[in-house]
Amino acid sequence: VKDVRTATYAIERIVRKYDGFVTYTGLTGNKYLYNSTRVSKDSVMETYKMTVANEITLRVPNVNLDSTLIELNGIIEFIDNRTIKADDVKLQLLAGALHAKRTQKHISKLDKTITSKGRKLTETVDALNDLDYSQVNYDEQQLNLMDLKDKVTYSTVKLSVYQPEVT
Repeated sequence: VKDVRTATYAIERIVRKYDGFVTYTGLTGNKYLYNSTRVSKDSVMETYKMTVANEITLRVPNVNLDSTLIELNGIIEFIDNRTIKADDVKLQLLAGALHAKRTQKHISKLDKTITSKGRKLTETVDALNDLDYSQVNYDEQQLNLMDLKDKVTYSTVKLSVYQPEVT
């Protein structure tokens, strides 16, 4: 891009426009090749080279991905590479939902069994431990489902933005 800082602000505006958000930005400037040249008795001219770059990660709703990418194209001077990768997680989502449903039924049956037949202390304690393990398993399944639903809803875009070297 011509100017990383200006492009960063423009990218953030575009992302907000399409109901997305920035999850990471790492703007860096690097000065190197310092040189001092005396121009008069009391004056020195210092020169250096400088690079500026920004690593940006953003999330936009899948339905707005094309529009976001098209609008971002207006900021770009040169593209080093572009890769678009889409993972279809619909089957994983279905498998997770079915597994969660089975686990919930198991928890319900185990809870009823403990309540109605858990008369001996050691058997009841073992059954309660099994119930607790099943509940933890169910909670993990729910978190995995939420993660998959998020992946279905939002696209993650990673950009490496940089400008030409400045002297």
